[in-house]
Amino acid sequence: MGTKKFNTFEYAGDTFTGDPGLKGLHRQEAFDSPYGHVFVIAAGEGAGSDQPELVDVVIERIRYYFTNETDDKASEATKNALVYTSGYLYQLSKKYPRPGADRIHCLCVLFHDEEIYYSTTGRLCLSVFDGRKVVPFLTEGYGDQSGRSKPFGEEGTVSSYMGQKPLADDIDVVGPVEPADEDILLMGSGSVCRWFQSRQAKKLLHDPMPLQAKVSRLLRYASDELQGTPAAAMMMVCFYNLKNKRTAAVAEEQPVQPKGTAKTYAGGGMPDNVFSKLIETIKGNNLLKIVLLAIVSVIVGYMFYDLFIYDPHPAVPVSRIQEETEDQLVAEEDVLDGEEIVFPDDVEYVVRSGDTWRRIYRQFGVCSYFIINHPPNEGRFGSDGGLIAGRRLEIPVKYSARSELNPVYYTYFTLDKVGGSCEHASREFIADFKESVGLQE
Repeated sequence: MGTKKFNTFEYAGDTFTGDPGLKGLHRQEAFDSPYGHVFVIAAGEGAGSDQPELVDVVIERIRYYFTNETDDKASEATKNALVYTSGYLYQLSKKYPRPGADRIHCLCVLFHDEEIYYSTTGRLCLSVFDGRKVVPFLTEGYGDQSGRSKPFGEEGTVSSYMGQKPLADDIDVVGPVEPADEDILLMGSGSVCRWFQSRQAKKLLHDPMPLQAKVSRLLRYASDELQGTPAAAMMMVCFYNLKNKRTAAVAEEQPVQPKGTAKTYAGGGMPDNVFSKLIETIKGNNLLKIVLLAIVSVIVGYMFYDLFIYDPHPAVPVSRIQEETEDQLVAEEDVLDGEEIVFPDDVEYVVRSGDTWRRIYRQFGVCSYFIINHPPNEGRFGSDGGLIAGRRLEIPVKYSARSELNPVYYTYFTLDKVGGSCEHASREFIADFKESVGLQE
């Protein structure tokens, strides 16, 4: 499916079925409900021919619950939906015994009043990309719901699967988590989970390409690199126009494991006793502690300087735009009556690392179409029309929706006219504007 857009978020999802003959079926689904928008990922490991039907039952029952059971609080809806669905699957499996019914995973996420709630059982993953790093909330391998990041683990660490018992009382709801503008929620199952923390994933998430393209590429990474191309499902949700302008996603510390057990991670593992010996060595050597402290101080200082002080490409305005005064504001009807037309000069802007078209619009109020097709900017974009860090662009603020940048004509380029995603911006739109103010092409 393509990217689906709404007022405060957009999402995309896809699945990879894996090589023929491999076990399991992975599905992703999203739908609206009286509580808000619901995102579901379900996956099965059984090899029986009834396995696809069982995964379908999970998706269908969760949709049914959110559509019909509207008396719950939003904070309990995801948990109750999984409890109900698990009980339904248990009774169905007892009535019609089928192999593999005890190997079904499910993640249910609810976006309600700009807050996220989620519940899960089985082996699935959930992370948030805050523009700088991927913050894991749930990593494949753990089924308990403490809300902390869980490392990959062995199969025996999973606390339960869907339909194992008549009442799944070990399912908890986690939330609320308040996402911020431009946060990206990552949900997945199977092989794709191990790619959320990869360098390729972080580079891909910075790219301004559509969400659907990002989902497809991440699934392709997983299928190309892992032998046997195991099945996977994935969804991405990008938030915008939210009241929370600062990222609230913070991963808690890893759960403490009993001494002597192995801690395993996505990229490998280190036995607990080896780690303990390393800590003891550092504690017993004062010189080593001083050296490590100095190194950490230098790194932290450099990061602070690089992030908050140093600017390799400062923005340089072509012309200084004076502060807006009452006698500078000209009503639109006066322009249409033949007032002299004076367009504001372009503003020069240097593209920064991590810039997106949405960020540039927020700063200048100019749609990407007008910038890309502005003659001075010819040849300054990537082959796909994307932004390139370090390139200098001329921003035609004569098409701006910001009154302080374009005090005469800004009302013509507001989002209610160019569209919430600037979908109406085109040559025809500019032609209509010029015609309305009496300009010739």
